[in-house]
Amino acid sequence: MSPQSIQADVAAVARQRYQQALSLLLYQSVFDHEVGRAFVTLLQLVSQTSDDKTSSELAWRSQRAYGDLFHKLAKIQLNWRDWLIQQVLWDENPFSQRAQRQPLEKLPPALVKAATQDLAQLQQLSDCGGDWLSQTVQHLANLPETPIAWETPSQTQSCLHLCDSWPGAIAALADHYRRRGTGCLGQYQAFRWQQGGFKGINSPDRVNLANLVGYDAQKQLLLKIRNFS
Repeated sequence: MSPQSIQADVAAVARQRYQQALSLLLYQSVFDHEVGRAFVTLLQLVSQTSDDKTSSELAWRSQRAYGDLFHKLAKIQLNWRDWLIQQVLWDENPFSQRAQRQPLEKLPPALVKAATQDLAQLQQLSDCGGDWLSQTVQHLANLPETPIAWETPSQTQSCLHLCDSWPGAIAALADHYRRRGTGCLGQYQAFRWQQGGFKGINSPDRVNLANLVGYDAQKQLLLKIRNFS
């Protein structure tokens, strides 16, 4: 195949992935983050076709966007797939919020169908990091070498990490939302009151009840709640 044919094929796949990112019905906000925005910007650039007059500018912009995404992922020390799964697990949307209060079989069928469709598209997008993006930029920018791909070992193993099909894991995902919550409640296990609001604690110290002095009534109430649940 000629370089032009390869570029056209690569751009067509990137265009399909870009359309998938824009057509989500429930999980649009997973990309409302500096990493997500950098990814969508890069997809938009590499999905474009160009003539001889614009190809050099498009190649430069694609390389710049790739470097921006690489920098943001390196800063948070997550690979693309882990970052996207993290956002899905934390996302607050009609499905994740209702799944916390109702069994999956009680949710509106259209809501479950939309969530299932979004998960299928997000799984395909989760495969677009690392080597795929690096090779895509190389082909479209006509680079002599493949840009370094950002990869780092997975730090967690969620229900989406452990399954072959994200749509098939929708029941496990709904159970995750019910047990862990979404948004800041899903992201943090402990909070502090600061400047008139709760602030999440990334790495809370484990506190033994025996170490709390002067809170006997509160400890007894906590124990009753724990035993009841």
